[in-house]
Amino acid sequence: TAGNATANATEAAAPVNRTVFVKKTIQVPRRKVFQVALNVTGAGPRHPPLSGEPMKEAQAHLAAWVAAETVKAATAKAKNDLEAYIISTREKLETNEALQQVSSEEARVKFIEQLTEAEDWLYGDGEAEAAAAFSARLAELKAVGEPIARRAAELELRPQVLAAVKEQSEAAEKLVASWAETKPWISDSDAKAASDKLEGFKQWLQGQVEVQQKKEPTEEPAFVAMDVVTKWEGVQKALRKTDSKRKPKPPKPAVNETASAANETSAEGVEGAGADDAGAAADKGQGGGSGDAAGAGQQEGADSSSGGSSTAAEDDELPLHEEL
Repeated sequence: TAGNATANATEAAAPVNRTVFVKKTIQVPRRKVFQVALNVTGAGPRHPPLSGEPMKEAQAHLAAWVAAETVKAATAKAKNDLEAYIISTREKLETNEALQQVSSEEARVKFIEQLTEAEDWLYGDGEAEAAAAFSARLAELKAVGEPIARRAAELELRPQVLAAVKEQSEAAEKLVASWAETKPWISDSDAKAASDKLEGFKQWLQGQVEVQQKKEPTEEPAFVAMDVVTKWEGVQKALRKTDSKRKPKPPKPAVNETASAANETSAEGVEGAGADDAGAAADKGQGGGSGDAAGAGQQEGADSSSGGSSTAAEDDELPLHEEL
């Protein structure tokens, strides 16, 4: 009984999982429609079309409105461009490691102060300025910020381009070296020209890399990655042109030799045909004589038989009194 009591107490203390449904009311606002009466004065839809002086005044008014809206849109765009550049550039100077590597602490602090000053002007005295004033401020800031941004971009892009070009140039060297076995129809002069072009590019790139290694990250780079890409594409184009040369077709036989061989063959054919014709004529002559003799004998027998037949026929046709 004690064990049962303990089991009952444990079951009573154990939590019970139950699904509880809660009714929730969601109120959806109703759409209300309001109808407003429109009072039209004057001629209304029956108003005559504009013409003459009223038409010119309306066109001038519309043109002035379009011009004002164009100026308003250009001013808003110039203001937004300046504001966006100030905010994004200041954040990058404070957080971007590449920008910090290619610019000194002093230069960054000075540039951030210049950005803050432009921002204060934008929200203060320059609030009502025209688009030209905002564009001028933006140009001043970009003159300082864009060189830093270019150096940061080159700092990240340059190693990638150099590694890719190195791999491709090594593959190109193996390709040129394999032409002697895989494509022997490529002349030695063409292969040497391709090899020299490839070697010239490698020497140029090596010189540029050596100059760049002597520069500080805060200085302008000795070369940009796009220059390497453009020069390497020229080398690749020359290599592809040489590599795409097809194997030449075997030379055709000379025309005179072909004609003489054909003539000899035709002459042999004519001689053989003449001999065959002569033999056939001789056989035909012998067979024709015997045939003629046999034909004559057959003709004589036929004539005699035909004569006998006619006599018998005449005897059969005699009257009976002649037989008595």
